[in-house]
Amino acid sequence: MEVEVIKQLKSWLSVNPIIGCPLECKYCYRHDNDIFSIKKPKQIQSDEETLNELLNHRLFLPNSTPIAIHNMATDPFLKKPKETAFKILEELDELKYKNSTGLITKKIITKDDIAFLESLSNIDVNVLVTYSEMPKNIEPIGNEDRKKSLKNLSESKIKTVIYWRPLIKGQNTDEKRMETVLEYGENYADAFIVSGLKATPKISTFLENQGIQLEGDFNLNHKYFPEDVLNRMLELYNEKEISTPLFRRTSCAVSYLKDNPDYNAHWSKSWKNCLETCPQKQKCNSVPKPEKNKVEFLLGRLGYDDMEFEIHEKYLKTESNLTKEEKTYLRHNLLFPVKSL
Repeated sequence: MEVEVIKQLKSWLSVNPIIGCPLECKYCYRHDNDIFSIKKPKQIQSDEETLNELLNHRLFLPNSTPIAIHNMATDPFLKKPKETAFKILEELDELKYKNSTGLITKKIITKDDIAFLESLSNIDVNVLVTYSEMPKNIEPIGNEDRKKSLKNLSESKIKTVIYWRPLIKGQNTDEKRMETVLEYGENYADAFIVSGLKATPKISTFLENQGIQLEGDFNLNHKYFPEDVLNRMLELYNEKEISTPLFRRTSCAVSYLKDNPDYNAHWSKSWKNCLETCPQKQKCNSVPKPEKNKVEFLLGRLGYDDMEFEIHEKYLKTESNLTKEEKTYLRHNLLFPVKSL
């Protein structure tokens, strides 16, 4: 078992000083880290050490890098993780950093929680409530607390997203369940993100042992989202005249909340990433090429002062190889596609 406390993911720099979660969602990706059996949240690094590691991390840029707290190994609104998350947020806020920061949860968010989040004057917090009307045999926590959270958040100034995931065909994809989620999003959220399930062999085996059969073409590299389910969802969205924007990608929704183009530049492959329900097309299609001095600054922070690169009309290309995480760092800070050898 090894968990990186700070890890660059596709959508954000992820901060995880605590592992362990009692929620027992059957599809949890913690199966693949061999930490699904750890139910009681356990601190693996102090708040002070974690904050210091974040602030000095080579992929962290103040006021720019999107981050998420406790999104890999626990839930940020469990008691101990919440204390840690709020401490980190408070410290970042006191530094006057304005980084977009995601808190992804299935737990109840109280009015006291909201009062704290609203007291932060600099750090830009978004709450993403994972809610898909999943049955209790898969998500034992049930849906009622999340419905209460959405209602509480709707009365605040906190930007709120329904993380409509995972959609698993035959489990939470009937029209009644989809209509319920759409209704809650229309009334209580600022955006939807829709996503399928990434069923690795460990997750698939665990689900099958629980008597849950998966339908579809699952593979190791991508989340599976049935096309017919998406099409029916969009039909219901239009039939009910839903106005809350619906996105396929996390960064698209988070960028929308800030009225910015997508920081992951999904617009460069719009045929597989963009939906007609996205209001940001014109903004994303108008992203300018990055300035040479900004590229040099970002590469310099990585220690690549002499790396050569070319700025093309639709992408940046470095003449030396970069890791996936380094390309993500550049893309997030340039809002522009990045390629390397």
